[in-house]
Amino acid sequence: PNVAIERIDSDSISKKGSLGEILNRFRKGEIQILVGTQMVSKGLDFGDVTLVGVVAAETSLWIPDFRADERTFQLLTQVAGRAGRSEKEGEVIIQTQNQKHFVLQ
Repeated sequence: PNVAIERIDSDSISKKGSLGEILNRFRKGEIQILVGTQMVSKGLDFGDVTLVGVVAAETSLWIPDFRADERTFQLLTQVAGRAGRSEKEGEVIIQTQNQKHFVLQ
């Protein structure tokens, strides 16, 4: 109950510079949990991140695009790579209702 949580999505960071402010606060340890959309899956390198969770991982598989499988796999791989980037070991939890889908296996 005593941890700082911040949200990162297109609605919450509409003010110019707000994404950088949030990420700097996260880097300093002022924020312990980031909840976000695909925005948090790419290009972030924080050594203290030890846990990444993905909720409803199969959602992007429903997009009517022949590349949906590949894009879902790439996104999951990218977000999984955010955990355990330094000496601390990382863990990734993927929540799905379709665990038999080859992309999610």
